[in-house]
Amino acid sequence: MADRISADELWQFSLVLYPKVKPACLRLQDEHGANVNLLLLLCLLEQRQLSLTRAQLYQLSTMLQRFSVQFTQPLRALRKQSNTAVLTTE
Repeated sequence: MADRISADELWQFSLVLYPKVKPACLRLQDEHGANVNLLLLLCLLEQRQLSLTRAQLYQLSTMLQRFSVQFTQPLRALRKQSNTAVLTTE
């Protein structure tokens, strides 16, 4: 189907775009809880003149939020904690 985007296509697109928009993405993530991968997906959809329905966007956002709470946020907390521990021991 021509309106499908594979994980590899998103990854390749993200590798090119993310370095250009990293500061803005991280600011949106830190200040508003935005999901960077969702932002990149939405950029790719826009580039291809595709869109998600409101229901699809809500479902995807909800799934990503659950994943973030379960995996991403705890890993970020550990990373920050380990970075702080390294800085205080130097």
